[in-house]
Amino acid sequence: MSKIKVNTIEAQSGSTITVPTGQTFTITDGLASASLPTVPVSKGGTGLTSLGSSEQVLRTNTAGNALEFADSAPGIISTGTATDTTTRTTTSTSFTKASNTLDLTVTPASTSSKFLITFTGNFGNTSTNSRSWLTIFRDSTNLAPNGQSFVTNEQGSSGFHAENPTTIVFIDSPNTTSSITYSFQVKAQSGNTTNIGGEGTGNTHYIEF
Repeated sequence: MSKIKVNTIEAQSGSTITVPTGQTFTITDGLASASLPTVPVSKGGTGLTSLGSSEQVLRTNTAGNALEFADSAPGIISTGTATDTTTRTTTSTSFTKASNTLDLTVTPASTSSKFLITFTGNFGNTSTNSRSWLTIFRDSTNLAPNGQSFVTNEQGSSGFHAENPTTIVFIDSPNTTSSITYSFQVKAQSGNTTNIGGEGTGNTHYIEF
């Protein structure tokens, strides 16, 4: 086998050196990764020139014609619960926390995290011809539609029970990675008293993301 030793190979004309069909040109070492071409998807590559950020995943873009790195979309990665078995009362006509023990502070894993919030407990008032309101707050934001309430309990002159079993199920998308606190808050009609957790029934909420 013959051996040719040279320091430089240069095309006789132009800037291309062609290896004839049926022949191969092998480089055993010395080719820097920066000199390698980007391998397209059609050739089994990704078409990408760098890695994504920590915990990102490789996915097909929305157009379906290329790959991209994006935040992962986890399922339920943790759960939390807060329980209060004590009856709480308020005469406030502005929303106030039902109980600090019903607060739950969580930190979203990503801006796409979603929270499933569930309330179960008794809720109502003790006066006839009166109303009570129950809602969920994320920090200082009332999550009820139009900033009103998720549940309104009305006690008529007769035929209404003062405290009724109540359930709320709500999915929240806070769009943040900062710590947030969820709380259940109630208010009463002027001059009336609102109860939450009456008749020995506890209140429990679950938050999942």
